[in-house]
Amino acid sequence: MNKKVEKDNFGEFAISKLMPEYPLAADVYLHIDKKFIKYKSAGDFLDVAKINYFISKGVQNLFVLKEDLGKMEIGSDEALKKEIEVTVAEVGEKSRSIVEKKVELRHKLFDVFAEHELSSANVKLLEGMSKNFIVDLTKQSDIAKLVDKLHGMGELAMDHALNVGNIAVFIAMAHGQGDQDFLQNLFVACLLHDYGKIKIPSNILENVKGMAYAKAIQDHPSKGAKYVRTIKSLAAVVAIAVEQHHEQFNGLGYPKNLTGDNINIMARFLSVANIYDNILTENKNKPKDDAHKLAIKNIEYDHGKNFDPQMLPRIVDALKLAFGNYYK
Repeated sequence: MNKKVEKDNFGEFAISKLMPEYPLAADVYLHIDKKFIKYKSAGDFLDVAKINYFISKGVQNLFVLKEDLGKMEIGSDEALKKEIEVTVAEVGEKSRSIVEKKVELRHKLFDVFAEHELSSANVKLLEGMSKNFIVDLTKQSDIAKLVDKLHGMGELAMDHALNVGNIAVFIAMAHGQGDQDFLQNLFVACLLHDYGKIKIPSNILENVKGMAYAKAIQDHPSKGAKYVRTIKSLAAVVAIAVEQHHEQFNGLGYPKNLTGDNINIMARFLSVANIYDNILTENKNKPKDDAHKLAIKNIEYDHGKNFDPQMLPRIVDALKLAFGNYYK
């Protein structure tokens, strides 16, 4: 086959979309020495070890015939849905939204970090994030009860908590954080960061220009942390991150006006993610690309006000990678 014709016949298919232990919907090829070589046939399986190997070597895509790209997309979607259903069956229907968000995060991380060579430890961590991470989380009865209460705050609040969790874990890993306990505690802190707002009467929350609203907002990190500290199964750092998520690097945050390195590193990741998602929410009526550009620029040009200026460049690069489809 003519090389030009051969190349024109193939399309890229992202490694991150391949689900281990699920049959391939079409033949899959490698591109080696300017030639396309069949690697697996339709119906074959790719195991976890092989997918992890490709990702650890920075391989972002395998190749399929362009006429088969649609089959691969459908197969990937079906496998993804099956993975979600299997996990939901184990952890319970009430945790479905968390399961879906964590699966989404895992795939985004695979996409982004495939551009860099990952250590085998980090690849294994990513592989387990969508299932083991959530199973462990929801088996803790205290946390399961909190998730129920978060659902009671409404869909918008729950969605914000999950978005903040995903963004925070993402930028922490992009910053080199690979400890599973740290990442799990960070995600829990993100889920609970606005827990102090639960008992604020709705009439106060709705009157954003009132003095009572301002005081309630100033107090919610401390109130949330106070409640989190009553949950003995949670690490102490979770409450610290909840309490400090509105502190600013320049000392003008609240509730304690902490400065610089006095702000816990977990709270710093949470703070970036919280502000990022808040900007997206405030601009939800704008096109997505405009909202993401605005959010990234707000963080990029912070100049040490809210965020640690030493951490900022890597965080901004990670956000641009993650939301590269919008940031152009």
